[in-house]
Amino acid sequence: MKRWMAVVCCLLILACAGCGKTQQTQKMYLQTAELTEKETAILQLAGADLNEKIYDFRADASLQSVRLCLYRLQDRRWEQVSDGVRAFQQDGGRIAISFDDLGAGHRFALQGKDAFSATAHRSNAPPDRTGTQMVTSWLSGCQELRYEEEIPLVLQVCTAKDEVRSYDTSCFFQPEVFEDYEFVYAVTAMFSRQTVEENDQEREGLAG
Repeated sequence: MKRWMAVVCCLLILACAGCGKTQQTQKMYLQTAELTEKETAILQLAGADLNEKIYDFRADASLQSVRLCLYRLQDRRWEQVSDGVRAFQQDGGRIAISFDDLGAGHRFALQGKDAFSATAHRSNAPPDRTGTQMVTSWLSGCQELRYEEEIPLVLQVCTAKDEVRSYDTSCFFQPEVFEDYEFVYAVTAMFSRQTVEENDQEREGLAG
């Protein structure tokens, strides 16, 4: 885990100067990072697995916090497994996501020009995947970034069925399409004009 954190921190710091090199059609956006040869070599040297990806994002001066959330589908509804809101008062940066089986654990990292944070979550009872197959899909291309709206970054389906298809991440908003599968997970990002404290107060109010 320490090695992963060090590698991600190095990659994200290297990337900060390169963010925004590609011209975008949207003023605010999130897209898969275009890694340089040096960055790719660092990942290979660290033995990074396939389920590891870095996203660039561009917002504006009103950005106050970023929320990264892991969900599991239960009875056709998304239930939170882990949820973290991080203070972020810069207009752009990078998000790194790493995992093998989302039911067993994951690692998230967030980097800006002057800030870095990373968290890891591991299940106390990792699921037994014997006799199952798993399909993971990632957000690809460039996605418009809008405040207070979730952007699905990852969908992972695990099933004992003979056939399983790969779903576009936009299917996060249609959970009913996954009703035939035993295990479905999703990772989302949300960018907010609210501070961490304001987000916490809002969620406490909804819970009450």
